[in-house]
Amino acid sequence: MPLIREAIDVMSPADRMMTMEYLWSVMSNAAEPDTPEWHAAILNERRRRAVAGEEAFISVSESKCRLRESGWSGRRQIGV
Repeated sequence: MPLIREAIDVMSPADRMMTMEYLWSVMSNAAEPDTPEWHAAILNERRRRAVAGEEAFISVSESKCRLRESGWSGRRQIGV
């Protein structure tokens, strides 16, 4: 795993985005893992709020646009 982290650290933002999109496509075509009970509870609550109109969701494309508009650079290091 350290080699993967080192490779990601030296990637350009565009390469990181392409890598992330590739990983997402691989993961989305794989069999779904069992959802832990605690996570299923969170998903069920979010689903309930969405159906009740208490929650609104946006697409990945909209999220990307909002991040770019906010000036987010993607350079924060999260738990690495």
